[in-house]
Amino acid sequence: MFGAELPFPENICDECTSQLFKDPEFRARWDEFMKGVRAYNDKQFSEMVESVRSQVLRVLDFADKLVGKP
Repeated sequence: MFGAELPFPENICDECTSQLFKDPEFRARWDEFMKGVRAYNDKQFSEMVESVRSQVLRVLDFADKLVGKP
């Protein structure tokens, strides 16, 4: 997932999760996983912004045509 293996074992309880974060080896795996998540989120956000920008420009072009601007 996101270019890194999910660091959590399946069916882990909240108490065990808090203990895992105290382990430096787990923390390093977690940080690597989150690096991938952040990169994925940044890419998705960038694509979303470009899509919205493109749609807004189309609406503005349509509005210009409605009022007769070239």
